[in-house]
Amino acid sequence: MENEGNGVSEGLSNAIVEKLVDIGNQLNEVQDYVKRIMLLQKPAEKLLEGVEKMNKLAESGQGIIVGLALWQNKITEVKTAIEQHIEFFRQPSRKEVRHVHFVGWPFWVIVALVMVVGGVTACWIGAWQRASRHAANDVKWRYVKQRYELRKFTDSVEYWYRTNPKEMEDAAGD
Repeated sequence: MENEGNGVSEGLSNAIVEKLVDIGNQLNEVQDYVKRIMLLQKPAEKLLEGVEKMNKLAESGQGIIVGLALWQNKITEVKTAIEQHIEFFRQPSRKEVRHVHFVGWPFWVIVALVMVVGGVTACWIGAWQRASRHAANDVKWRYVKQRYELRKFTDSVEYWYRTNPKEMEDAAGD
């Protein structure tokens, strides 16, 4: 009985092992098939995305036509503007000469101030020269007055100037 039990169990175990091997082989095939499907899934998704985009473009084809009409209107506007500019530049332009004087009132104020400073400087130089001549003449007159032999003459000249200065100026000539 032991042998009979062993034979049955051995046959049964062999059948189970064969079934398990078959199931393992089938599992390997299914795994390979799943791997292939997974590899093909990404390109399929991209293909589906492309189809969806094409459907959207087909739906928006009418929008494209409207957009093209708008662009065509803008292009005709630009074309007419260019034609107008071409006509404008074909005609000779009128030449006008405008003289713009950029010397304004500040320049004239500066000129006037320079002239005033020049006049004041000229008066100052004249007064300085007159004072210098007066000082020189005073030194000369004092020297002549101190000389004894000319003292009577200088006293008479001073007396004549005090009594009649107009006559003395006429006699001097200048």
